[in-house]
Amino acid sequence: MKIKSIYISQGMFCTERFFESGFNLIFSEKNSTGKTTLMRCILYGLGYAVPGTRKFRIESCSISVVIEKDDGTLLTLNRDTSESIELIEKEVQLSYALPVQSKDLHEKIFGTDNEDILNNLLGAMYVDQEKGWTLLNRGKVIAGVRFNIDELIRGLSGRSCADLIIRKRKIEENLKKYKQILNIAEYRETITSTSVSLTQDSYNRERLLKLDQLKVERDSIKKEIKRLDENIKNNKKAIELIDEMKLVIKLNNGEEICVTRDMVVGASDGIDLLRAKKKMLIPRLEKNLKEIEGLELEIKEEEQQLSLFPSESLADVFDKKMTDINISPVDVKKVINDLEKEKKSLEDQISQFTNDRNNVTQSMIKTVQKYMGELGDSEAEKMTWKYLFTNNLKELSGALLHKTVFSFRLAYIIEIEKVLGIKLPILMDSPKGKEVDDINIGKMMEILQRDFPNNQIIIASIYHYVPNEHVITLEGQLLNQTVTL
Repeated sequence: MKIKSIYISQGMFCTERFFESGFNLIFSEKNSTGKTTLMRCILYGLGYAVPGTRKFRIESCSISVVIEKDDGTLLTLNRDTSESIELIEKEVQLSYALPVQSKDLHEKIFGTDNEDILNNLLGAMYVDQEKGWTLLNRGKVIAGVRFNIDELIRGLSGRSCADLIIRKRKIEENLKKYKQILNIAEYRETITSTSVSLTQDSYNRERLLKLDQLKVERDSIKKEIKRLDENIKNNKKAIELIDEMKLVIKLNNGEEICVTRDMVVGASDGIDLLRAKKKMLIPRLEKNLKEIEGLELEIKEEEQQLSLFPSESLADVFDKKMTDINISPVDVKKVINDLEKEKKSLEDQISQFTNDRNNVTQSMIKTVQKYMGELGDSEAEKMTWKYLFTNNLKELSGALLHKTVFSFRLAYIIEIEKVLGIKLPILMDSPKGKEVDDINIGKMMEILQRDFPNNQIIIASIYHYVPNEHVITLEGQLLNQTVTL
């Protein structure tokens, strides 16, 4: 897959840029000229929810991206709003609502319906200048788009453990709730230990609770009466319909008789029964309404009396409410511990299922070892498959993290190509980090040219990297041309 061109218009200004199959450099001699903006416009034009840059509102632009699939098919993507996008293929036009149908759109572009793969493609082929060079195997690619190596590997290896993942997510939701409850329980202990007067609440909570119960009962009775009325009405209509239809039935002896409402067995009895049920509900409703009226009057009188005293602050009212919550922090902590143990157990099961005898994982770590070795990491051969899933990034800093991220991305792209059979474009924003020297950058570019000659490379930078690169030079601002009317 290759990006052929992009057309961007905003009001009276526009720009059109073209890309070639090989190595493309979005270049400017200084920063803040629109390199990152152009890169993000490409992603936005592919249907991703990416933000603009400072002073550039990407959602106010109309963007058209032309891409060429590996079989030579051209796709034109037109995006005029953040909520929708139009895809044109061989004069066939399809529209997609975003983000609801983003999966359907990317399925059309990338040729797979595997959600685990589709959700992680952007994180494999794009490295953002802000967080991309610190994103290793899990985290935020850009804005709300995330990457997760576990999902990608399951997608590439055709494995699914949806039931375990659903259970894990449910536990995570409960953990959030119980941690909030723990905060409340600990706060309650604090206020009850510092103030005895809080237990004396001027509001009659029992009456308020009783009032709520009565209103629930009232609504239930009204609903039942309405249902009975509808049934009575429907039964009457059915009987009247029988009279109007003038139905004739033929007996076994050949005699024909006209069917009337009187011949329907139990018809009137059924209606009488419904009326009797309704009649029994009326006194209950009247009693209920009187009790509600009486309680509301009592509560109103109490509120009038309270208004004569100095009003309480919202914090005081909140503290009084908290004293009614009888929750022990010790009990909540126990529940949290149990949930965390269960979550850890599920994570271990998911990890084992993902990686047990998984050829994708083994192939991926070999690729990482290879490129890390080429980039000067003497410990590369000691990496095991567990290294792919590490959460310990503290030991990776500066140039080492930069080179590791680069190696991981290439490993992802290689494995995706094996499964999907497509050459993903590789998009990198500002690959030359502060602690990466020219020698390492040179090695990275050599790897790209040597091992990915058929992948389109698009790099945004103020530096030149390889000979014969196709340069898209930006000067001033990205949108510096006026639309010709």
